[in-house]
Amino acid sequence: MPKAIIKDLKYKSTIANKIGGNAHIYQLEMNDGTVGDYFSAEHPTKKAIGDEIEYELIPNSNPAYSGRIKEILAPKKTGFATFKKNETAENARVALMVAKDVFLADKTGGLKLSDYAEHLFVWLQNKAKL
Repeated sequence: MPKAIIKDLKYKSTIANKIGGNAHIYQLEMNDGTVGDYFSAEHPTKKAIGDEIEYELIPNSNPAYSGRIKEILAPKKTGFATFKKNETAENARVALMVAKDVFLADKTGGLKLSDYAEHLFVWLQNKAKL
């Protein structure tokens, strides 16, 4: 997808969109010579002359009209997948969960729950280093 700087930005019109709001149409001219319509939910748009955008030009089915410039946005990061997991805490959680299940099944071989969980935790920590 090409990247270019906005050379000219002109408001054209406002139309109703499919979900009951408004779409504002701007004509963008890029410094690489591309001209096309840009749809924005905001009026005035947050785009300004001099902004660099990565875009895709979608040609109009009627060649008498300019195509549509669709901005390619970076993928949004979700709040749950962006942090690095603490491996030690994860190993402790898994060790306690497994020890509880084994303890309730009465298969710990006479060990207390905390001793069995600690044994599993040490094993997980050593296994992670391999």
